Amino acid sequence: MKPENPAVANQDDEIDLIALFLSLWQKKKLIMGVTFLFALASLAYALLAKQVWTSHAIVTLPQETDVANYLIDMDKMGVIKSQDESSLFARFKKNLVSQTKQAEFLQTTTMYEELQAKGLTKQKALQALLKDIAIEKLDNEKSAVALNGVSISFSAPTPELAQESLQAFIENMNKITKKDLLMNLQAKIDVTKVALKKELQAIEGVVNTEKQLKLQYLERALTSAQNAGIKDYMNIQYKQMNDFRNASVGIQVKSSSLYDDVFLFMLGEKYLAAQINSLKKLAVIYPTRYYDIKNQLKNLNAYLAQDQIGKTQFNVFSYQEEPSYPANRTAPKRALIVVAGTFVGLLVGTLIALFMNALASYRREKKIA
Repeated sequence: MKPENPAVANQDDEIDLIALFLSLWQKKKLIMGVTFLFALASLAYALLAKQVWTSHAIVTLPQETDVANYLIDMDKMGVIKSQDESSLFARFKKNLVSQTKQAEFLQTTTMYEELQAKGLTKQKALQALLKDIAIEKLDNEKSAVALNGVSISFSAPTPELAQESLQAFIENMNKITKKDLLMNLQAKIDVTKVALKKELQAIEGVVNTEKQLKLQYLERALTSAQNAGIKDYMNIQYKQMNDFRNASVGIQVKSSSLYDDVFLFMLGEKYLAAQINSLKKLAVIYPTRYYDIKNQLKNLNAYLAQDQIGKTQFNVFSYQEEPSYPANRTAPKRALIVVAGTFVGLLVGTLIALFMNALASYRREKKIA
């Protein structure tokens, strides 16, 4: 058997390709019709599909002017020492990424009501809208300017609605964060007031106890002086007795131990009586800390009475880029959809033509057989 001639094989291949092309050309109307139908369908879809416009914004740490009022109030109240711009912005970011907070906001929008009107359940409507919010933390590589910043985007059926919704979303999270901070401030003020009152009572207790002890020592010394018949202050004898006692015990008596001194009676009836009379009549002298606490409590009460907590104006973020007005649609990509639909139509039309040719060839072979 002679080997097959390569030239003949190639000629057969060429004849097959030509035949295939001619068969497709015969079905050109079918292919063009299917392609046209797919192109028309893709165009209709591109025109009728829901439009999506996306607004973008970048938020970052608040400026000093944004939080000045809040930090000044905190300093006045003396209840928060660790709050700064970073900690306030961290709270804001926590609320931003919370789906619970996002859902609470979305339930107040008209888009949520429209989806429910179309028959969607509350849960499905929220799930659909949650996909329209995108939040991304910016690092140094992506945005060296917005260090610690966050990129936020919101998608909606119109550019106006996208921009307005993003603005409202950010302001809502700012409001929620401020409310949380002010509620925490209220709680901290209440705790601080309780602690200050306890400290005040403790100081009063110590000072009054010391006063009573002084009175008791002076009254005991007065009784001793009366029994000893010492009317006036015996300066020399008192000094000598103290020097003798100090030398015997090897210590130096502090002035604070005056009122428990066993030789106190040597001050004499007149001096002791005058001391007792002064202690009973004059007001108690408290340490400086006592009056500081009084003043702080007064300021706290005045702050609460004026409802200053709800009046403090501040923001917990600043805009690196404000919500943009979308110039181009995010979806649908009409040109891309039409091109893709036309290509798919051409492919489907070609496959149909090939299938019809293959089916015709199969039937001819059957008849010959």
